[in-house]
Amino acid sequence: MLKKFIFKIKIKNLYIEILTIPKYVKILTSFFKTNHNFLADCFVDAIVIDNPYHTKRFSITYNLLSLVNNSRFFIKTKIYEISKLFSINSIHSGSNWYEREVWDMFGIIFIGNFDMRRLLTDYNFKGFPLRKDFPISGFTELFFSSLKDKVVYKKVKLSKKLSMYRLMSNLNFYVDSNITNLYKI
Repeated sequence: MLKKFIFKIKIKNLYIEILTIPKYVKILTSFFKTNHNFLADCFVDAIVIDNPYHTKRFSITYNLLSLVNNSRFFIKTKIYEISKLFSINSIHSGSNWYEREVWDMFGIIFIGNFDMRRLLTDYNFKGFPLRKDFPISGFTELFFSSLKDKVVYKKVKLSKKLSMYRLMSNLNFYVDSNITNLYKI
């Protein structure tokens, strides 16, 4: 019955790992929750891996747990950068938090989740910080100004001199560690 929904399956001692396409994630999640052989009624978390060098950039894993059978089910799928996923919030209400977190950190949109607000970043935050193409320093700095008596946003500017100093100090460390390795040879 599930053959058409499952692309690949791996069975270990206490868990089953299933690879599927994005449109079947909701169907499989519902099946594993309601089927009396599995009873995976506990949604544990959603895990995202970003690999910008693959055509399907994001790999999403849903972790389900069956307390009755003491087993785990990992439903995995891969999506393109601009793809959307169907929300499983109607099946597992606890997934709402994780779907919001995934959207806030990676920018993956969930169709059917009507609470897609920022969760871990500020509401005015631009971008998605856990994408591997996001700049480490970010675009803006947030601080409290005692003169204005409020929180102020300021664009981040890194001077050439400071960035060159950091580059040189990292380079010196790299060269020193290589020199000590050469002496050991």
